[in-house]
Amino acid sequence: MKIKKRLNDGSIVEYPAEQQFEIGMLEGCLLGKLSTGGTDTNYINGATQPIYFIADSSADSGVVKIRVGLKDSNTTGNKSNKGRITTEAGEYCFLNNFESVIYKDVEVKVENVIEILLGETKYFGVKKKTETGELKIEEIKITNPDSVKFPSSAGNGWAWIKENSIWSDRPINIETKGQSPIFYDKFYAKVYYTGKNKLEINDLPDGMIRVIGRYLGKTIDNKVQLFTEKENGISDTINIQVIRPSRLGEDILSITGPTKIDYVDSTYRNIDSLIINIAGELGIPPQFLMGIVEQENPNGLGYRYEPFSDMLERKEFRNKYPTHRYWIESETNLGSPTVPHHNNLKDALGPINNYPGYTTVWEIFNEKNKGKNKMYTLNVYYWYKDDFWNPYQKYYYENLKDKGLDTLVAADSSRVLADTSYVIFLRDSIGGFGMKGTVAQTRIFASYGFMQLVYSSAIKTKYDYNYPNNDPDFLPEYIMIPTINIRDF
Repeated sequence: MKIKKRLNDGSIVEYPAEQQFEIGMLEGCLLGKLSTGGTDTNYINGATQPIYFIADSSADSGVVKIRVGLKDSNTTGNKSNKGRITTEAGEYCFLNNFESVIYKDVEVKVENVIEILLGETKYFGVKKKTETGELKIEEIKITNPDSVKFPSSAGNGWAWIKENSIWSDRPINIETKGQSPIFYDKFYAKVYYTGKNKLEINDLPDGMIRVIGRYLGKTIDNKVQLFTEKENGISDTINIQVIRPSRLGEDILSITGPTKIDYVDSTYRNIDSLIINIAGELGIPPQFLMGIVEQENPNGLGYRYEPFSDMLERKEFRNKYPTHRYWIESETNLGSPTVPHHNNLKDALGPINNYPGYTTVWEIFNEKNKGKNKMYTLNVYYWYKDDFWNPYQKYYYENLKDKGLDTLVAADSSRVLADTSYVIFLRDSIGGFGMKGTVAQTRIFASYGFMQLVYSSAIKTKYDYNYPNNDPDFLPEYIMIPTINIRDF
């Protein structure tokens, strides 16, 4: 609470820091406490600012009436207590006599609000008081997200209502779809992190509902009411407020990156905040977006030429766009407009020299497969193994077995021979023409920025990215800009 003084001319000024107040709760005694200087109670004589009202987290919603008195002052105000007639002790929420001559009564609305972070999931159920039939919505703490169930007990004298009919199809007070700050359903996912199993979608136990903080800005205060269906004329309502996370991990992600305006480096101080803004606007969990960033390119400046996309998609691309301003034709024609200045541009092997350059796919493939940080091996592009490497290995294995070689020897030898044939295939045959002698399209078939989006994919309308194609105002490199990269893709 902030207590200020209104002067005779109507202007409002601050009280001196040492000004003392008499303050007490008149109504709403069970809804919370007054607090100042480490004291939490219903009445304080001699309080100095700051003064707080701390709501009881277990209390229901209601209105608290508070009387604030000014000690030792002749300032004009409510002087109904001019003669220092004291209120009867115990008449209100405190036993003391209220003595101040100058005082004002104010009301504080207390709501039992359950906060949920943007992107956070919470579960709710409804319990019923056995004796009275009173209903109460209660958050259910889930310790194992792969096994969602009701607690064994709803509390002394209470029982869980395990019927889906307790929730309507739209159990919130916002009727227009897409305008609620929360998402709700009656399902949960079981996620496998090994990559060997797909996630499972399971029904929640009857009577339970899942709520996710989805949007920011859909309502003024990001609040919504969740209510039960009536049972014997009785129902319950809770207030849920979606709040903004302060960060999305242990540290706030901050980078220095390129801008579209001046083509030079500029600082993006808080990528967490950018992701939260975008996620809160689009209704995507920000943790999901940050997870992609952490997986794909947490430094945000990553550039990765994609030789396999180039070799396997260039024929279709060239047929669709016989002329394209970003197609590299020669040493003197590297696309138009030319590449903006990005002196922080990096790939997995460090700073890129002479980007985009005029070179062959084969030269890049060989260069980037040296040393420890090999970029284009089958360990990275494992999905090509079934198409290109396995047929060679299978052929050699069967051939060597037919010649009488031991099973283990045939297996080892077939892998070595398959490696050699695979490399020759890439050099001479992949795509119908091979990597050797094929000019690398390092602007069109490259992935950029946080989300590592390839330009050739960004311009495909079937993906709903709709990045402008063949447009001099929308260079491939602009996909690297964080606001474009994260918001649009």
